[in-house]
Amino acid sequence: MCYLSLKDFENRAYEYAEHDNRQQANPLYHYAVSSWGHHAREASMTMDHSIIHFLQTEAKVSGISQALMVSQDYFNSLDLGGKTCVHIATLFGLKEVVVDLLSNGDTPDPRDSNGKTPLLYAAAHGYNALVDLLLTTYGVDPDAEATRPPYDQGRTPLSFAAEMGKEAVVKLLLARQDVNPNSKTTASSWTPLGYAAEKGHEDIIKQLLDKGANPNVQLTGSYGRDGQTPLSIAAESGHDAIVELFIAHPDVGINLRGESNWTPLSYAAENGHTGIVRRLLNKGANPTIPMTQRNIRRTPLSFSVKDRHGEMEELFPPDRQIRITLKYVQSFAMLYYAAENGHTNMAKRLLDKGADPTVQETYGPYKQQTPLMVAAENGHDAIVKLLLEAGANPNLKSTGFRPHGGVKYFGRTPLSLAAENGDEAVTALLLNQKHIQVNLKDDAGRTPFYCALVNGHIHVANKLMLSGGSFAGEKLEPDRYFNRQSPRLRTGRRDLVWIRSLDKATIEVGELRLTAADGRSPFSTR
Repeated sequence: MCYLSLKDFENRAYEYAEHDNRQQANPLYHYAVSSWGHHAREASMTMDHSIIHFLQTEAKVSGISQALMVSQDYFNSLDLGGKTCVHIATLFGLKEVVVDLLSNGDTPDPRDSNGKTPLLYAAAHGYNALVDLLLTTYGVDPDAEATRPPYDQGRTPLSFAAEMGKEAVVKLLLARQDVNPNSKTTASSWTPLGYAAEKGHEDIIKQLLDKGANPNVQLTGSYGRDGQTPLSIAAESGHDAIVELFIAHPDVGINLRGESNWTPLSYAAENGHTGIVRRLLNKGANPTIPMTQRNIRRTPLSFSVKDRHGEMEELFPPDRQIRITLKYVQSFAMLYYAAENGHTNMAKRLLDKGADPTVQETYGPYKQQTPLMVAAENGHDAIVKLLLEAGANPNLKSTGFRPHGGVKYFGRTPLSLAAENGDEAVTALLLNQKHIQVNLKDDAGRTPFYCALVNGHIHVANKLMLSGGSFAGEKLEPDRYFNRQSPRLRTGRRDLVWIRSLDKATIEVGELRLTAADGRSPFSTR
């Protein structure tokens, strides 16, 4: 307090630069402003008349009020303030100081520039004795709403206490008949139940539900969250015990749809909360409701496949879910995600129910990608085998790009991708295909053999050579596609070895020497 009483800290700053200069010149200022009251409370010096004198000095209160608003990251906070002595004493839980101030005629429920009363601060910080004092002794409005838009407008003491997990304050407020458990924010209809659900305050949710809080209030005007209920908020956040509380409530709408047709099950599936998905399905959640988002149609099952939630797949009724998913979701997307993420059982189920293994993507940056390409690229040989047996074409090329080494390239085949990654199992599966074209080049002029060799994958390069793979006299494209230095220099390998001599190509131990059809070796730089 002595530090904050310095003349340098009197009055508010009128320019951002002025406030910043004050902070930089006085490194302890922010800490002192935000902590002095807590030290005073813990030191049991709240009846010290120096505190009363300090708070009744208008110039000092003005500076502290503004600094407190800035420390809470309020937008345009240099124009804010308005905290009275009662606000500040309440903010730090100085009950005796509040009593003294109110006994001397201060108003018990003034509003600061954020439209908040002392009761709102006492409730948010869990000062139960102060809340009780303001309500019972001074009769302040227990449902007084914050008035500053957009986010706090309409919030009540119960709303703040529920969000901050202040159980004793919530209990005290709910014991009153004049407190509304279903109060809503003006902008987006958040209720105390919604805030408690998001933060995971189980005991507070029990109190609110026992007092008649509505579990089906849906958010409005909240970007990307319109229509969410407390149940879907808890499902999205992964609060299993709270979801259990909600689904046990007789009035809960387990299939209430929000923005883009999303349900609590949708949110749980998207975020991989397997236990919650199980609970919702067991309670009758509808897994067949299709969602739309950015013109892409999804089902809860499609989330489990796309986002690598393998265990979750088994929770959905298999035959019906596959039919529904294939009806509402592009079969390419489902099979693509299964192939990309290694979900072998799901890939088999999709193929058994009619998913097309030859389909190519027609949107996004990865145009003409196939499920076989992503399975080969990611080394999922079991899925590669399934797709080939189902009739996938191993010679299709992509026309879009995938990021690689900071560049973009086109025209890749499954064999090219497997060779580049040195995947012997996938390479062998592809080479065993009757109509495989071993020397298909990408748009940079690289064959699968080149991709294997330049990355030091000798065993794969050997398999490709034995199957007819070569440089094939290609003209390699400019440096933006790849480094034109020799494979030996790029890989640091001098032992690209023991590949047998075939036709005009010769590879020897210790020093790679391969003669291509046009007379160049892999070490050529032109």
